[in-house]
Amino acid sequence: MNSGRGDVPRPPKDWWERQVNLVAEVQFYLRFQLRNTLKSQTFAGHDSLRPFVGDADHYLEYWEQQLGQRFFDMGTFLRLATTVEMLLRDYYRVGMGLSSTTRIDVQRGTFQRVFPWSENNLMECFRRDIVLDLDENPAIGRIRLLVAHRHLYAHSSGLISDIYISNIKRLTGIDLTEDPGLVGYPDKDSFYFTPLDELDAFVEDVRRFFRFFPTA
Repeated sequence: MNSGRGDVPRPPKDWWERQVNLVAEVQFYLRFQLRNTLKSQTFAGHDSLRPFVGDADHYLEYWEQQLGQRFFDMGTFLRLATTVEMLLRDYYRVGMGLSSTTRIDVQRGTFQRVFPWSENNLMECFRRDIVLDLDENPAIGRIRLLVAHRHLYAHSSGLISDIYISNIKRLTGIDLTEDPGLVGYPDKDSFYFTPLDELDAFVEDVRRFFRFFPTA
């Protein structure tokens, strides 16, 4: 990956780790603890709860039936993508020699604009201003997928749209309209939670992405 001119400031080594590790803590530890706690709360002997919890044996089962875990994971997914956006902003700020409180003079949304077909995209900004080619980063494809999924969950809570389907096809070549899980689309509303199952992998992809950034 192009390390850029010698006069471009770079952050110290491991500048990104703390923020990514905070998200990893939720995904790899707190989520595990939450599931165990909910599973320990059984409904045996509490017949008065049956009208509310149905045939669930414990709170974890009830939580999953109500899609509680999906929306919990969605929050973690959004936090991970937002962390990437903020770290990209921080790296750019350092590269431009700006203080932590100086306003960055770029278009709104620039640090989310990682699709190569987007106008005034982030790759152009980094190449022009801080001499760094993000297209050379081996994890950039996964980061683009992360951002595509983030738009889906941030703006429609997973309710699939033509724009999302188009973005995924342009990024991966996969046509989601052929996915058996989207029966009835577009005539019926369809929620798409499959990317949430890749959260573990996306956390590691983000780590891999930032490890390739030149540091001081």
